[in-house]
Amino acid sequence: MRVFLDTNVILEFFIEREDVRSAAQLFCRLKEEKAEMYMSVGSFYTMLFLIDKYLRKELGLTGDVRIATLRSLALKIVKAISIAGHDSESLLRGVENIQYKDIEDSCQHEAAVAKGCDCIITYNVKDYPHSLLPVLSPSDFLLMNKG
Repeated sequence: MRVFLDTNVILEFFIEREDVRSAAQLFCRLKEEKAEMYMSVGSFYTMLFLIDKYLRKELGLTGDVRIATLRSLALKIVKAISIAGHDSESLLRGVENIQYKDIEDSCQHEAAVAKGCDCIITYNVKDYPHSLLPVLSPSDFLLMNKG
């Protein structure tokens, strides 16, 4: 099974936000099932920005400690989740798809489709109303894929 993880799901787990429990259960299940997990490189860049902001503003980390913490989290993410790459064609499809009001979501969708993912897992299911793939919340995925 190949799953595409939206940015919000990865952030929830790695910086332990408000719904970390469902994200942790999801990652455990995916690991148990030996699922291939994918994200876009755009998600990775966005996460670096948001995690750095979180480390500075929420945790008050600065200097070398902040950079070391950011690097450590980034390495964990990259080692756990593969990149679903874009080529010019899939990126263009994402930008041109007028069914999506959010171009970033459209590009995420195209990365998942191009990689041959079986579903997209996100906390914002409504962001993918025209998906060619099933779009599931972590909770819905866990309910549908009971061990």
